[in-house]
Amino acid sequence: MMHVHRHMTTLAWAASLALSPAVFAQELANGGDSRYLSRLVPFESSHAIVQRAQNDETALNARYSFRYSIISDESHHMPCRAATPDATDERDCSEWFLAYNGEFDFYAGTRPSGPVINRTSNPSGHFRWRDKEGSYVDVGIQHRSNGQVQDPSDPLVQERAAHAYAIGDHAYFDGMSRSSNYVSLEGGKRWRENYQLTASGKLYFAQDGDVSWGPLANSRSKLSDYDRLQFRARAKFWRADAGIEWTVGDKGLHTDSWNADISIVYGGLPFYLRYHHGPMRTLSNYTVPQSTIGFGLIFLPDPWARANRDTDTKARKQDSKNVQ
Repeated sequence: MMHVHRHMTTLAWAASLALSPAVFAQELANGGDSRYLSRLVPFESSHAIVQRAQNDETALNARYSFRYSIISDESHHMPCRAATPDATDERDCSEWFLAYNGEFDFYAGTRPSGPVINRTSNPSGHFRWRDKEGSYVDVGIQHRSNGQVQDPSDPLVQERAAHAYAIGDHAYFDGMSRSSNYVSLEGGKRWRENYQLTASGKLYFAQDGDVSWGPLANSRSKLSDYDRLQFRARAKFWRADAGIEWTVGDKGLHTDSWNADISIVYGGLPFYLRYHHGPMRTLSNYTVPQSTIGFGLIFLPDPWARANRDTDTKARKQDSKNVQ
């Protein structure tokens, strides 16, 4: 049944992504208004880092995230604000959108043949309401998997996994298939543009989390044991953006994990340092605690959106003065 859910979800999202170019082409044909193309925008942060992980080879870890606005309070799907030159004339707004988050590890020169291992594929659909201060509530239906093909419930795979665990072949477990479908609820509160707290939770209605090797063999382990609630705090200061993230599952502190990161803009480049501690580093072997540290570049959507909006606001103010 889990595979049926997975295939249905994959087909639906593949269809929506396949239709996007056709939608763009039709919009351009009907007047050539490029404003509609602005519906496709960054969603969460994206990064590219060189990452060292405990009991694993060094890899290039990359994460990418985008969303496509379907229905918005704004007729042209632009940031929520009134059509006046005053930047303070923002208002409450709501939006329906599709989103996609992905992550992979590229073992260039550190594993034979330098494989690219897909870690996360996370298509989702959301309804989000936010007020003019930037606080928001988000309800979503999400699918999360890693795109791998080794079925942990297959007896032959279980036999191979037990052997791989016995000889310490950690790379074998990168091929373990993991998948889940869930309803998400998230809320965020922002203060003075520099501080933000976020809390989110998952209500699973399908999940693959079987483990047949090691100390948790046949323990009926589930993803929800490790990832049910998530709490994040972020702060902006000087040229830096720092955050900490705590993920806790149904087994509480026995299975929780932490992420901490900081980005600093220097020489026009957004340098990024990220640290992970605990399980849930990968979906394929999610029960194994791991510490990782990575350094590279990050691309944050919020500051760029703010900068673009402020620039646009100044231009509109100047245009208004010229008219007067």
